[in-house]
Amino acid sequence: MAKTIKAKARVKVTTEMGYWCLAEIRGLKEGTELEGRYNPVNKAFDFSWNGQDAMLWIGQNGELIETQEPNPAVVEWQGYIIWVLVGLLNSDGEVVEEFETLKEAKAYIKENEATHLKITYMAAEEINKNHYLGTPLFWLNSQRGINQTQKNIKINNMELYEFAARTNTYLTDELFAKVHEEYMASDMDKDAFCDWWVEHRQFSVTKQMAMEVYRQMGRAEEYKVQYSRLAEHRNSLQAQISQRNLRIKKLEAQLAKLKEIVNA
Repeated sequence: MAKTIKAKARVKVTTEMGYWCLAEIRGLKEGTELEGRYNPVNKAFDFSWNGQDAMLWIGQNGELIETQEPNPAVVEWQGYIIWVLVGLLNSDGEVVEEFETLKEAKAYIKENEATHLKITYMAAEEINKNHYLGTPLFWLNSQRGINQTQKNIKINNMELYEFAARTNTYLTDELFAKVHEEYMASDMDKDAFCDWWVEHRQFSVTKQMAMEVYRQMGRAEEYKVQYSRLAEHRNSLQAQISQRNLRIKKLEAQLAKLKEIVNA
């Protein structure tokens, strides 16, 4: 999916980095709609502005309005990348070949006299360019595949606030990421999973959180003791230095007297 596709985008600043990147494109304002090429891997949107090549970062200072190439259809939606491939199914409904364009699929059927194979579209989604979710969804056209995939993501994906409202448990982002991974791997809906989690996981996870708090508190106490010991050691060294300075002054005074006797 590294190739770019023809697309439309709207200027929309959502991050500080996006703000400063937009500031470098003189005269371009928020809300402006543009036509250009979109790279779904790095989320760069290339376009021409006042005769100069320019670029927006989708999710930073731009948002996609639409993609104009149906095969392969690629859409960035709520942090997900959704694409549609053309698949050939056998009589058992199994995918035997995959293609990026309908033209390639038809050419394969013609060259191999595989008229028994059925053409279909496969919509699927990925996160962070390599974490694949589930099996492809099969639809008669690419747009229906995209729409249904978006619907499934919206239904399946659970946010931290939704989890907290259902379980009355407030987790760190790190802990919730593990919980969400377990949720996505299950076949339960949000309510059923949260009920199951409260019964089977809540005690151990909250115990883990409490132990971590106590561990950090213990570390704080250890740091206090170490600081106290260092302070005592510093005071002891200062006392030793003071004593040595007094001895040096006494020796200097004795040396001065010896010089007076010798010179007398």
